[in-house]
Amino acid sequence: ERGIRGLYRGAPAVAVRQATNWASRQGFTEFVRPRIPIDGVVGELIAGCIGGTLSAWNTPFEVARIESQSGVMMGKSGEGK
Repeated sequence: ERGIRGLYRGAPAVAVRQATNWASRQGFTEFVRPRIPIDGVVGELIAGCIGGTLSAWNTPFEVARIESQSGVMMGKSGEGK
């Protein structure tokens, strides 16, 4: 009904959120990994958990994506915001 613009309404927010999420998760994990005194799988799990937790800073991008896409579903144009 809204054509290609309606289909990709939330695409920029999704792209920013995914890029920041994966980059920060990997960056935080790599930063934490050598500082954990536990070797092996347990150390990797701890580093991954910490990296994943710290990467939650980008949650506002996810909220923006949801708001943008739900506005399309509700018939709002998003113009004038």
